[in-house]
Amino acid sequence: MEFLLATAPLLLVSLFLCITFVFSIGEKLLDWKGTVTFYTHHFKGTFIAKIIPISLIIVLLLEFLTVVLFFIGLYELFTLSHYTFLLLALTSCAITLLVLLIGQRFAKDYPGAMSLGVYFVITILGLIVIP
Repeated sequence: MEFLLATAPLLLVSLFLCITFVFSIGEKLLDWKGTVTFYTHHFKGTFIAKIIPISLIIVLLLEFLTVVLFFIGLYELFTLSHYTFLLLALTSCAITLLVLLIGQRFAKDYPGAMSLGVYFVITILGLIVIP
């Protein structure tokens, strides 16, 4: 019980971000054509509009890596009481969010970029609470 209380903030941040990325991956994969169409329009007028499918694959790979690291990290946390993979997951999450932020800035989607800031702050909080 004591261990659970000590790791609750890290656990909750990790679960929040893991769920966020799992749904993001699912939405992209379940409606690939719609996703490509949406982002092609979103990035209209930028060089990214021409490379949307490859950009989405890169983002999906980053998100997938992050989710895998979170799953391994949560398993490691509960079985070994270690935080190594959660540190890697949160770092991967931060890098993924920075990549997404760059895209939002190219698209001049300032509200979208600002909303990524919330996820980034939560990620940094997760890194801070690692014992």
